[in-house]
Amino acid sequence: MDKSRLEAFTDGVIAIIITVMVLELHVPHGDDLHALLGTWHQFVVYLASFVTVAVYWHSHHYLFSRVQTVSRATLWLNTMFLLALSFFPFATAWVGDTNLIALVPEQLYGVVLLIADVVFTLMVASILRNGANPILTTTLRKSEWSITGNVVAIGVGWIWPPLTLIIDVLILTNWLLPDRLLLRKDNQK
Repeated sequence: MDKSRLEAFTDGVIAIIITVMVLELHVPHGDDLHALLGTWHQFVVYLASFVTVAVYWHSHHYLFSRVQTVSRATLWLNTMFLLALSFFPFATAWVGDTNLIALVPEQLYGVVLLIADVVFTLMVASILRNGANPILTTTLRKSEWSITGNVVAIGVGWIWPPLTLIIDVLILTNWLLPDRLLLRKDNQK
């Protein structure tokens, strides 16, 4: 199957997810700076979620730029990946409404991220099984590292709930820093 329809559908769904997340930001109760500052936690979790979804979109774009066709399994895994991402607006809004210190909303946020990482990892593995460039094994390793980090984030969140979000944001640096091997391969094109 040609990859263009999968990419277009994914781009559209991710754009909607980001739009819904911003719609969940609540207007402050009041008309002064103090009222605005009272909603700081909503902006923090929104920013973390926006960057997370953006990193997923960039990673997805990079992944499929190295693929010519997609298998049925990859198509279904991509659909499951979008399902996982579609829970970000709900989890973001719930954490934002609880001042970042409630256990269950933070744990749910971590679980949503963990599920998205697991499905993304399965999708990368499926693409590699279908004969994609072995350079994508670097992406697979990053995904596996992210899963481990998410499990740790959920675990330590039981000690202090904000650690779940803090560690999940730190995991993003793994994806924001470019891999030298991949950059070297990109320059050879």
